[in-house]
Amino acid sequence: MITRRTLLRTGMGATAGALLWSGTATAGPPRTRWERLRRHLSGDVVLPGDATYAQARQLDSAAFDDVLPRAIAYCENTGDVRTCLRFAQDNDIAVAVRSGGHSAAGYSTTTGLVLDVSRLNQIDVGHGSVRLGPGVQGVDLLATLSPHGLSAITGNCPTVGMGGYLQGGGVGPLSRKYGVASDRLLSAEVVLANGRLVRCSPWREPELFWALRGGGGGNFGVVTRYEIAPVTTTRMVSFNLSWPYARAAEVIAAFLPWLAVAPDDLTANLTVMNQNAAPGSQPSLFVSGSWFGGPVTTVDPQLGELVSAVGSAPVNRSADDLTYVDAMMRMFGCGTKTVQQCHRVGYNPEATLPRQSFVLARGRLGGRPLTTSAISEALAVYEADPAAGQFRLMSWGGLGGQINRVAPSATAYVHRGAQHYFTYTAGVRTAAPSGEVKASIGSWTAKGFEVARRYGNGEGQVNFIDAALPDWRRAYYGSNHPRLQRAKRHYDPHGFLRFAQGL
Repeated sequence: MITRRTLLRTGMGATAGALLWSGTATAGPPRTRWERLRRHLSGDVVLPGDATYAQARQLDSAAFDDVLPRAIAYCENTGDVRTCLRFAQDNDIAVAVRSGGHSAAGYSTTTGLVLDVSRLNQIDVGHGSVRLGPGVQGVDLLATLSPHGLSAITGNCPTVGMGGYLQGGGVGPLSRKYGVASDRLLSAEVVLANGRLVRCSPWREPELFWALRGGGGGNFGVVTRYEIAPVTTTRMVSFNLSWPYARAAEVIAAFLPWLAVAPDDLTANLTVMNQNAAPGSQPSLFVSGSWFGGPVTTVDPQLGELVSAVGSAPVNRSADDLTYVDAMMRMFGCGTKTVQQCHRVGYNPEATLPRQSFVLARGRLGGRPLTTSAISEALAVYEADPAAGQFRLMSWGGLGGQINRVAPSATAYVHRGAQHYFTYTAGVRTAAPSGEVKASIGSWTAKGFEVARRYGNGEGQVNFIDAALPDWRRAYYGSNHPRLQRAKRHYDPHGFLRFAQGL
């Protein structure tokens, strides 16, 4: 009898698998079978009860610490990935793929087997291209490329793994100038659910290559290597302007039209932030951003246009011309740290960055500036329901530019008409927030999301995945969703790789 599991194993050596994992699959394999997996892996398998289990199961956010995997397998090569997939299928165990552990919905963990690719973190700088593993983190990629006079598109967080980041499109400070990160993808090596190693590019397995550029991580296979085209940006002017919160309506009204017509060399965020949203507290308001068009004097006219549109001078204004790496280290919050220190505690002996405790961020993309009434509504919701001990942000960030010069159907990343994102974020830094605190954060961000939904374009980015999003298929993928479903059926026909918002 040919079972679903046997079909999944086709191409991986079904006979060998039967010898390795012989026995009938149960609710969970006995420890002896996990020990066999250990012996056949170059990397480590961490089980409950092991000294390193508590750390090994952690994601970037402590919000998912109640999820207890049966095992975490640290894969060190393609063979390890294939072995883990075979083992999981033979034992009917769910798999979650983890590169950096930053899934905002916790989809990079599971009560089954966490297939961790963080040790696939090699970087090979070639002539006109860079090869890198999915476990490479943004801070390490930038530090490695800098001596070669090169850089790459990464996000604003140093420890995000490139594995999921690239597959979700990947937006960062360089995106208005060069596009999303997946627009720079040249090829990829992928282990499919059936264990077959596939190399995809515009000329080989082009449909898989199309799907990987924006279709979201963990859907089509386990990427074990990327090849990207680097960029030659080596300097960045980092600027910041702040106004009193009383000027928030004027700043928001001026910022969005200014950003929509800004040169591709400029990107910026507008942030309303309260570090402790207690009753009577006063938020801060600032515009921060990056300029790639030359020294400080060349960005001054651009900033002057914003100030003129606001109608009042900022209380603080600064602009610093830095190397790209130094500017990004400052953005990462690591301006006084080494690259080794700019990692989450536990990643290496020198790492200093703490994990997040409990944070929710909800929003939409937008294509038009907000009306006066919409701005008033956004501010009213931001100010509502104050809560001591919570940090709260309302932010708009720049899209458009080169991102929007690519057709929505050219890659799976469909968001080629948005000019900005609009997000409400709230959280706490306490180690174990109560259910009441979590509910308060959830309620406040839900009200903020409704404002962003009303004035957005109906889209949201899969890299900022939202477990509460009711229309996630349309929001993440839009008109590309049917084609992505066809790719899913072709490359993972039995749906072995699955999660709540998976294809």
